[in-house]
Amino acid sequence: MAAARQAIQEVVDRHEALRATFSPSGDYQQINSTQTVNIPVVDFSTLDNSDHATHLAEFLATEARQTFNLETDHLVRTQIVKLEEQHHLLVLTVHHIIADGWSLGVLQQELAAIYTAECQAIAHQLPQPLQLSEYVQWEASQQDSPEMAKAEAYWLQQFSSSVPVLELPTDRPRPSVNRYVGTRQTFTLDKTFYGALKRESIKFKSTFIYNSFGWIFGVTSPIDRSGRYRYWYPFSRTIIC
Repeated sequence: MAAARQAIQEVVDRHEALRATFSPSGDYQQINSTQTVNIPVVDFSTLDNSDHATHLAEFLATEARQTFNLETDHLVRTQIVKLEEQHHLLVLTVHHIIADGWSLGVLQQELAAIYTAECQAIAHQLPQPLQLSEYVQWEASQQDSPEMAKAEAYWLQQFSSSVPVLELPTDRPRPSVNRYVGTRQTFTLDKTFYGALKRESIKFKSTFIYNSFGWIFGVTSPIDRSGRYRYWYPFSRTIIC
């Protein structure tokens, strides 16, 4: 247990993004120089084994619904669930504003490396990570570069007249003011189709998500009345690498 606590604390110490809080307006963020991680233990070991799955599912669902205060809270929460004397689960809840899918993969790798080193009483060999403040400074330095000026001029020219709107047929008129009240549609790709998309991604050296966008374009373009298509995808700006 001590090794796990030390590994989690060191990962938080290594990454400024995990120690960040944000202003109410979102105009600035503060990087705390230190942040002690509280890691409570939730003990399910006294329950019958047959009840573990039910209680664990309820616990995880409740934890996932807990909100964060971006001004004052630690934006990464950690808990350890004890199922048996030698069987524990680490529950890591992170706000998306400080970590994305790529970042979580990095965090998992670092946790594993540091935990293993702690258990063996040796020093880990992880390189020093790029910090969020360093990335921000680098990005700011690129704003005045010739490449940025060329890219900006290109997109300003593309949308010099207007920004086209995707005109899909709907069963209600588009509101004059966006209310951002939407819904989610979930569907499952069958194994054959998923495999085909993966192979096409490899063939054209593109990511799976962008190849999937290409498929969506192909499906929706025949029913778009505008004749031109613009799809906006919100990129994460979190830097943990």
